[in-house]
Amino acid sequence: MSRVSTAEAQRVRRESKEFSALRSVCFCVCLLFVAGAALAQGPQPPAPEAAHANELLKEGAQAFKRKDYAAAIELFQKAAEADPGSVKAHVYLATARAFTYVPGDASEENAARARKSIAEFRAALDLDSTNLAALDGLGTMLFHLAQQPYDQQKLMEARSFHYRHTQLKPDDAEPHYWVGLIDWVISFHANSALRADYNQNSNPALPPADPLPAPLVDQFRDQYGWLVDDGIVHMKKAIALRAGYDDALAGLNLLYRQKADQSGSPEERAGYFQIADELVRQVKELKQRNVVSPTSP
Repeated sequence: MSRVSTAEAQRVRRESKEFSALRSVCFCVCLLFVAGAALAQGPQPPAPEAAHANELLKEGAQAFKRKDYAAAIELFQKAAEADPGSVKAHVYLATARAFTYVPGDASEENAARARKSIAEFRAALDLDSTNLAALDGLGTMLFHLAQQPYDQQKLMEARSFHYRHTQLKPDDAEPHYWVGLIDWVISFHANSALRADYNQNSNPALPPADPLPAPLVDQFRDQYGWLVDDGIVHMKKAIALRAGYDDALAGLNLLYRQKADQSGSPEERAGYFQIADELVRQVKELKQRNVVSPTSP
């Protein structure tokens, strides 16, 4: 029993570390995707009021590619003011502002950067509710803003934007992954909160890796079972759409560990941990396979 608890405790600590690592990686990857989608948008129909704005957008895009985000923001801001109806101007400005946000920095100044980016993504969606770059960018920024302090309502809103992407383009793997990731984050926090509340009146305290007591299993499953099941569906979809999607495999592993804590029997719980452990093995195998070997001279 002691050995099992120690192993499970290590898994719990690893879950938290994996999430911290995934959060920064996902932020960078998604913003690069949003930036690429934004800069790839075709030219808008020529209009007298848009001519100056388009020139400003071109200059701003060059500054953005040079990673001179301050100059890019200034130029994109002027473009949005010159042509308030330009979806592209708002998406460009929102994306440039997003690149000035630092995940994990809880300062008000950093949060203000996120809010300004979010406002511009919302402005773009007000003009075009199907703009994928705006949906992804808004979902990503809300996700990170919801971490400090933790805000489940904001996370559910972030989830809604990634989910809308899955409805518009079901064959895109990335938004399915994001929906699954948010499902896991919410369920993980809920699980941790249940344990913390229980431990306030429990002696000895319930170790993080031990099964939840029966009443808490039912409560966790009743309130968050649908979210865990939904996350599993979306992670599997992402894996099916993208071969070798190691982040999605890692996310699926984490979701099955939450599924295990919603199980009513030790045998069922052990079965889900076995599935999760197999997914960890697959992730390690993929990462080893993707390591680039030094080129022989």
